[in-house]
Formats: sequence, structure tokens, C-alpha cells
Amino acid sequence: MLNLPDLLKEKTILSDLLQAFQPLEMSGCFFQEMRLIPSPGNMDYLYSGAYIFLGGVFDAATNFSFTLASEVLLTLEVTVTSIRVFLNRSPCENGKDTCTGFSKEIIPFLCNKLGAYAQKLLMHKCDKDDGEMVQKILRIYLGNCPSTLDSLNELACSVLPQVYSSETSTKDDNHRTFPTLCSATMTVWCRVMHEENISALNNLVTVHAMAVKYGGKFIDSFLRVFDFLQIQFPMHKDLILQMIKELQKATRTIQTLCSEAKGSKQTAITCKIPATKRSLERFLFHVKALLYTTPSGCSFWMGNLKHKDLMGQVVSSQAYLDEEDDGIKDDDPADAIVDHQHTNVSTPHSSLI
Repeated sequence: MLNLPDLLKEKTILSDLLQAFQPLEMSGCFFQEMRLIPSPGNMDYLYSGAYIFLGGVFDAATNFSFTLASEVLLTLEVTVTSIRVFLNRSPCENGKDTCTGFSKEIIPFLCNKLGAYAQKLLMHKCDKDDGEMVQKILRIYLGNCPSTLDSLNELACSVLPQVYSSETSTKDDNHRTFPTLCSATMTVWCRVMHEENISALNNLVTVHAMAVKYGGKFIDSFLRVFDFLQIQFPMHKDLILQMIKELQKATRTIQTLCSEAKGSKQTAITCKIPATKRSLERFLFHVKALLYTTPSGCSFWMGNLKHKDLMGQVVSSQAYLDEEDDGIKDDDPADAIVDHQHTNVSTPHSSLI
């Protein structure tokens, strides 16, 4: 009901509906993790009150009925969805709705609580024919937990191995972290985890692709003011050098993203690598020219660094494909000639000191 389009358009009716589900007392402890606490009478306050009321019903239901608790959990999810739809209908400034004072902070706050509710329910025993509901609950948990990838890793490494054979699963149900995970629901858990893992990895690839693309664009923007830095260098040498060193940390991360993408053949990223690599080359040339033409007492050195992954772990140089074999070609022949003439500069792991 909370997601009916006509209802969401009528603020007064929606407010009256939410008012009917307010708890007898609003505990201030509920908002402890929020920076902007909702004000009484605002829509975010009413939504929070309804959420607290439903949360109380959920806690009570988990003591005697898995099915009832599941239905309440779905209602809590609908409440969060209703908030999203409500917020999308009006513009926001400084994190608050210009008309209602509705804080967008309430969404991630309630999502975290929704994930905690789902996790709590997964830790209760269910009937063997509740597989479809377990699937919904698991999706809610993985979709609203603080880190989907971390949760998937924990489930795969620590929780799934706890599943025993069908002969002993009934006997040992109470000793497992998630009693809803048993031989009858094993396929459901594996399917949901697989689908969520693919979704999370796809999102991660998208983020990495954006980092490579816009990382190169940021370097280009930085180089546009390099003439100004060169003029200011005699007076602000230490500050400018520190800024360059900090920027180099980002360029190393971009280099690692490029290498890992080529090693795993992630075409969504590899197609953006040539332009970004040219930007990184220009950055090295500009820094070298700055230190060479300006009497600073600093030296410039380039060499091969150890190959590391994004977690900082040293990996074999064979873990990544050689640039000549990765199928990536520069579109601009002139740039390709420069790459050939200065291969030591375009090394994926160059360093300046």
C-alpha cells in the first residue's frame, strides 16, 4: 500500500497512514547513528516511527513464527522502497527535501537495519518448504548489508562448509550459524549467492572502468596548470613536490587497475587503457621536465616497481599479460611512435623519486 502511486502523491493521506503505525514512544536510541535526526511531524520522522513499530512486530514474530516474521520483513523492505519513491518526487538540497525537510540519510540508515533484520531471520529455523521465502530473505540481507562482497566471502568460506549431509542436518541444525541453510535450501543459497556475486563484480568492474577513464581525464586537467606550478616551484617547492607524490599514489593505483584488467581480459576497462596510459606518460614527462629545468636539488629516477595487486600484495609479473600481447592498440600513430621510442617511460610500473 505504501508504494501506491496515488497515495505517494497525496502527502496528507500518506501522513495519516503512517501516523496510524506510530509506536507509543519514540526512543532516541533509534537515531543514535544518524547525523541529521528527523524532527517530529516531518515525513522522515513518521516513516521512522512506522519502521520502529514494524521492527517491534518483527522481533515478537521471530519468537514463534518464521512465516509471520518473513512477511513483516517484506513490509519493512516495502517501507524503505516507499521512502525512495517519495524522495524521488521532489528536489533535495544539502541532503534534505526542500519542502518537507526529509533527510536522505534515512535511507542508508534504515537499509542497514533492514539487512540486520534479514540476517537475524536467517539465523532462525525454517520449514523445508520455505525455500522461496529464504531466497527473498537472503536477497534482502545481501542487498542491504554494509558490504555485499565481504558478506558473500564470509558465507562462502565460513557458513556453507557448515552444511552437513541430509542424514545429520536435522540433528545439528541448532549448532549452525544459519539454520535456514540446510540440505533442503542449499541450492537456493548457492543460486542467490552466485547471482549476487556476479552483480557485485559487474558493479565493481563498472567502478574500475570509471576510475581508469576519469583518472586519466583528471591527470589531463592537472597538466593544464603545470605551467603555473613551474612558475611557483621556486617559492613553493616542498608543497608542490608533496602534491606530486600524493598524485603518484593515485597513478600507481590506476596502473594496477589497468594491469589487472588486461590480465583478466575485462574489455569494459581495457578499451579505456590506451588514452589513460598516454595521460600518465605525459604526467611523467612533465614532472621530469619540471625537475630538470628548475634548480631544486631534486633528482628524477624511473625504474620498475614490484608488481602488486589492489590489496598491495606482491604478485608475479607473469600474472599480467604483456602489453604487446594484450591486443590493445593506440588509435593515434604519433602516440604509438612515442611509445616505441620511450618504452622506459611508459613502463606500467614507473616511479619518480
